[in-house]
Amino acid sequence: MHNHRSQTHVDQYETQGGLHIQRHIETLPNNDALHTLVEQLDAHQGVLLSSGFEYPGRYTRWDIGFVDPPIMLTSHQRNFTIKALNDRGKVLLSFIEVILKSSTYIEAIDIRPQTIEGSLIKASPPESEELRSRSISIFSLLRSLKSFFHSDFDPYLGFYGAFGYDLAFEFDPVEKKIPRSE
Repeated sequence: MHNHRSQTHVDQYETQGGLHIQRHIETLPNNDALHTLVEQLDAHQGVLLSSGFEYPGRYTRWDIGFVDPPIMLTSHQRNFTIKALNDRGKVLLSFIEVILKSSTYIEAIDIRPQTIEGSLIKASPPESEELRSRSISIFSLLRSLKSFFHSDFDPYLGFYGAFGYDLAFEFDPVEKKIPRSE
């Protein structure tokens, strides 16, 4: 006999950067989980990731999703904005502010109660091909945040969303053939 009710439990852990996390996890019955999340995503920010592929010993089917993320990071060229989307995000901004103020790759930063806007310093071309992916770019910011928030206790904590085609320009100075708006 299957339990058809949701189950919630609370975990506590510390990130690599020293942030104490308390998370609430709700496990929903398989037949309700996707439907419930999809309904919530109609009115709330979030994501649903799903893999329907299965291969014995290598791949399994899985679904993972969340609603109401705490922060949103957007960028364009060397400029970025980190916005608190709720009260949890406001708390995280204070930690992100400390990370950014101690970073060597930030050129300018404007800190407000719900947003942090900034720009990265202009990087010199890498000395070798091996260093190209380590040149200063928006990935420098993502790496710093990822490192601070990392914990072996939570394999799902991360950055989820749309990483656009323009991120390729962070690595290769591709000559643009078609005019593009800023």
